[in-house]
Amino acid sequence: MLMRVYIKFVTKILLVYCHLFLAGMVFAEGDKLQYVVIDFDKVITQSDAYKNFKILWDRENNKYQKEIEFYELQIVELDKQISANQETLNHEVLTNLKKQLSNNEIKVQKLIQKRKIYLDEIFADAIEQLRIVIIKIIRKYSERNNLKLVIPKSYTIYIDKNIDITDKILHSLNQELTKINTKLR
Repeated sequence: MLMRVYIKFVTKILLVYCHLFLAGMVFAEGDKLQYVVIDFDKVITQSDAYKNFKILWDRENNKYQKEIEFYELQIVELDKQISANQETLNHEVLTNLKKQLSNNEIKVQKLIQKRKIYLDEIFADAIEQLRIVIIKIIRKYSERNNLKLVIPKSYTIYIDKNIDITDKILHSLNQELTKINTKLR
């Protein structure tokens, strides 16, 4: 989800850049407008670096899910214990157990938030690393092929497959970046 939002944001920025760039060069003397399209989602999600990163990210996410499930089971057990013994426990012990239950629930919620923020930051950093390399590859490709405009495929209605450079950029990305630098191991 975060990745799609980020990609849409980057795509919108690129579209604005493309419009400004195009406005500045509209039919310069004898220049022929040369443009291509690229599917950023495909380049990112099908790249080897992203796939390798996603394996590590999913492993870390699963580890955190199991940790959280463990704590949640403890909370459920404590709640069952309180419910089963509510009639037999004195008021002070019952109050302390309910406080403990409440404190444990708060700790688990904080842990969930902390883990989510951590994983979201790692994911955003990975996408940013990919974005930087993709933009560099697109610039080099554009310079080599005398391109004037690169348009995100998501902003097109119809395109001729001959102007889609997605697979070429994906191939270059896979050659240049096989692994994303991350805290995950």
